[in-house]
Amino acid sequence: MPLRPRLTGAVDHSPGLAAAARVPAAQPRILAELGPLLGTAGVQQRGALWRLSEPGRGLDANVVHLPAGARVDEHVEEAVDVLLVVVAGSGVLGPGPDATGSALTPGVIVWLPRAAPRSLRAGDQGLTYLTVHTRRPALDIGRPRALQQASGPASAGATTAARRTGAGRGAPVE
Repeated sequence: MPLRPRLTGAVDHSPGLAAAARVPAAQPRILAELGPLLGTAGVQQRGALWRLSEPGRGLDANVVHLPAGARVDEHVEEAVDVLLVVVAGSGVLGPGPDATGSALTPGVIVWLPRAAPRSLRAGDQGLTYLTVHTRRPALDIGRPRALQQASGPASAGATTAARRTGAGRGAPVE
């Protein structure tokens, strides 16, 4: 089979390539700046200050702020490993509801392996962190619950989504 030349920036339309591989690659660009972003967090504001929302991405990322003393109750993320980087404030990463584990300070990088219980508690100045992980499997929206439970992976996705939302507790954002 003869080799075909590949041009920089060209899209290979060879038979057998997945449709996603035929889409021209997104270009690198700056999406946000932490300094101004951190300045937008109100004293009592809780939640995502920024989310990665680029179409066709393989990652999810969030910059999350917890006000002083706020907690993310213990939960388990079954679908993906999460990388957490503390960008401001302080807190505690814990394996339990009281978060009595590891100190979180700016610059600390934490690996949260899938299926490992974790909880967070913000310190006196609040806690702001970046999370990055591969995109979670899509949920089957609109399918009857009985079909979701019978289909295995879809029900696992639904369970994961329920755990991510905290089921009425301190809602995790990862």
